[in-house]
Amino acid sequence: DNPAPTPAQEAEAVDSVRAGTLLQVAFALQRGGATDEALPRADEALKLRPANIPALNLRAEIASARDDWDTALAMYREIWKLNPRDFFAGNNIAWILADKKNDPAAALAFVDDIRKGRHANHPVA
Repeated sequence: DNPAPTPAQEAEAVDSVRAGTLLQVAFALQRGGATDEALPRADEALKLRPANIPALNLRAEIASARDDWDTALAMYREIWKLNPRDFFAGNNIAWILADKKNDPAAALAFVDDIRKGRHANHPVA
């Protein structure tokens, strides 16, 4: 005997499906080289689900492909904030800081913080 979903639960479910669909279309467009068409769909998916790590990753990949390092760095930092054990995001933050922002000291400090466990529950051995 399951109670009927509330209107808020129904709206949440619709938003979840919509965000997933938008993201799948954005990934398909990006794979096909149509990043100009993929970007607004990824952004719309993020409006529906701001903590959507795959959408943030796609947004960061598109920004990186366009040499928009400030946006890419912001997206990877958001991913890192949501999941401080996401080594892909952590690696890309350090790489962008060192290579693209010409700030190797900031990259080394970031990596050292990871190694010491300052960004997560446990240090990386």
